[in-house]
Amino acid sequence: MGTRAKARTIHNTYMTIPVIFLMISNHFPGTYGSSYKWLILSALVLAGGITAKFIYQA
Repeated sequence: MGTRAKARTIHNTYMTIPVIFLMISNHFPGTYGSSYKWLILSALVLAGGITAKFIYQA
């Protein structure tokens, strides 16, 4: 039970920054008004995940 809780906590931690990036991106029309919106969205999520990895690695 404890290992499942730990896994979910880690997942939630690493998803925090990508979700914040996605919420901020709604204020910039270049991210959702472009024809490459899914590519931009994927890049934002990837950048957020990498950023979280470096922040929470300590």
